[in-house]
Amino acid sequence: MEGRTLDAIFDRVFQDYSSEERERIKKRYATKYEVAKARQRIEQICLDIIDHYETYVKPDGLKAQIVIFDRRTAARYKEILDQLDGPECEAVISTSSADKGIYQKLRRTKGEEDAIIKRFKKPMEEDSLSILIVCEKLLTGFDAPIEQVMYLDSPLKDHSLLQAIARVNRPYKHKTHGLIVDYYGISEFLKEALAIFNTEDVEDALTPLKSELPRLQTRHRAVLRFFDGVDLSHHEACIAVLKDEKVRSEFDVAFRRFAESMNMLMPDPVVNPYREDLKVLGDIRNRARVRYRDEQLNLVGCGEKVRALIDEHVRASGVDLLTEPVSITAEIFDEHVESLKTDEAKASEMEHALRQEINVKLPENHVFYTLLSERLEKIIEAWKEERIETSQLVLELEKLVKDVRRIEKTASQLGLTETEFAFHGILKDELEPYEVEEDTIKRLSVESVEAVEKLAVIDWTTKDDVQPMMRRDIKKLLRKEKCPEDR
Repeated sequence: MEGRTLDAIFDRVFQDYSSEERERIKKRYATKYEVAKARQRIEQICLDIIDHYETYVKPDGLKAQIVIFDRRTAARYKEILDQLDGPECEAVISTSSADKGIYQKLRRTKGEEDAIIKRFKKPMEEDSLSILIVCEKLLTGFDAPIEQVMYLDSPLKDHSLLQAIARVNRPYKHKTHGLIVDYYGISEFLKEALAIFNTEDVEDALTPLKSELPRLQTRHRAVLRFFDGVDLSHHEACIAVLKDEKVRSEFDVAFRRFAESMNMLMPDPVVNPYREDLKVLGDIRNRARVRYRDEQLNLVGCGEKVRALIDEHVRASGVDLLTEPVSITAEIFDEHVESLKTDEAKASEMEHALRQEINVKLPENHVFYTLLSERLEKIIEAWKEERIETSQLVLELEKLVKDVRRIEKTASQLGLTETEFAFHGILKDELEPYEVEEDTIKRLSVESVEAVEKLAVIDWTTKDDVQPMMRRDIKKLLRKEKCPEDR
């Protein structure tokens, strides 16, 4: 982002003078550095920094650095930012024991300076120090990935300028880009610094922020193509578009790229034509996440400004929009399914709720949930082959939902956990023909689980020495009940 050049600022400050007088003043008094030190200019820049930082950078929990060309100006920046009640800042500049006045206030021991740098590198939620003001120090060899923006009011050249650009682009959590805000006019210095490199290698070393708009437009079109011919206000139709896992994955990539460009430019008015589509697409994405139990479709990494916009839209959308999937065992599950307007939607909700339940519970009760999975696949296959109508599909899925609830209810009635109940089912099938009493089967179920869990070290399923010991302990329990050896 380029700021005003110093020549333009000079012309503005001395605009009431004739051209001859301005030229005489410039030659006699106003070198480029003297104009740069003018308090009026620094106050304007500080106001701009505060506005830019709080609008574009702070919402994403990132930090900034101001690079100044001399220590007197750096001290003035610190003084003015504090007077304007700006973000918490610290100045790191060279001082000596002979310094007085404002310099004396900014004197730091090596330990104090290291403590400031350590604070700056911490996440915003741990430390509110947001901006470092530097002059000469921390220009090379300083690595703070949390820094996203460098406000330049210094004629950095050569490798120092390239390091500044590289520094703000260090990867950090969900940071998607770095920013250089240029108040001095360093574009010519950049050309000189890059001249020693291969043109292709440094082609995009410093890109004006306004160039992001065409990319935003391209990414906006790319994500909308998933819903060509579909009314975006028709939620079920849009959710159906994302039924296939591969399509959802491709949509997720396109949405994240669109969100990245939006987060980079917001709240600039240039994004206003795209705000509504961002909210609607975020809504659809959330509904698909809930329906298909697909946690890939979360908002992590989409940028805080984007997340805030979508969250606000979700809250304003009314009570019909769920933000989390409803479990089959939840009291409101039946009511939730019934609230869906079509049989296709009801069947889709039950199918994916059952799939999630199977994935979660299969390790606990392999026999029951394997059979349940097989039954589910047969029903879905029959529907796809049009051997049953969608209305019949709904009825068949309802039966599976009831069976899942029944197993939990039965386990609870017997006073067993679901894992114990899984053992109970196997033992009951094996021992009932030998007239073993129910109380004995229940006790054996509990003791068998204890025997397994006692030996269930990490990765026990792949350890050959552990499984024989489990079998040995369970056999001991069964022999006590006079279970036939061949069983």
